[in-house]
Amino acid sequence: MKLMKKAICATLVCAMALSMTACGKSKLDKQAEKLTEILEDMDYEEIDQKKATKKLDDLDADWDGFYTKFDAKEGIKAIGILDKKSAKDVTDLYVASHKIIEDGSKNAMFVYVFEYKDEDTAEDYYDDFVDEASDTINDFKDSMEFAGDDVEIEFYDDEDDDHYKGFVSVAMDEIDLDMFMSYDILLDGNTLTYIMFGTNVSGGDEIADEYEDFYDAWDDESPMDLAD
Repeated sequence: MKLMKKAICATLVCAMALSMTACGKSKLDKQAEKLTEILEDMDYEEIDQKKATKKLDDLDADWDGFYTKFDAKEGIKAIGILDKKSAKDVTDLYVASHKIIEDGSKNAMFVYVFEYKDEDTAEDYYDDFVDEASDTINDFKDSMEFAGDDVEIEFYDDEDDDHYKGFVSVAMDEIDLDMFMSYDILLDGNTLTYIMFGTNVSGGDEIADEYEDFYDAWDDESPMDLAD
């Protein structure tokens, strides 16, 4: 009977330890785990913060797909999406990216998961990111409409329940133009997930394929699937 009691006690201790470990994971950690599983299936590799900083600090460089978790104080300034003052509000950061430059054309995928010091701060940055993404999508769409019937445009721009999705693609057969931009921004408590894909005039097929692969694995519709 003593052995049975010891076994039951050990089982309960293990169960409690597992429960405490699960509960101890932040929303960023859970989102990062989900993203990492998807990205590894897409052959993205984990690199350290130092290597990621060096890549992201060179706007004219291209790089293979990678992901990493940053220490916010050291890493946030390197990614170019927040200024020094804004970086102080971030407590944790996960980044993934792949960029291809071909014939001067830049094609890229970026994923950021920001954890902020509190929910109100996260909401403020969410609003700023959404405004910026929506303006970019709409400005790009408007700039291409001069071509009239010669240009084929797909477009989506909407925000609902702390989740923004925007997409615009432009295709012109006469000059072999096929490009798109896509934004997917999600607010969850004090955590903000920001997903951006973009392809340009040339070299965009690989990133476009990754867009499809990513959203096949992601448990939500892609912005492109919602486009007109």
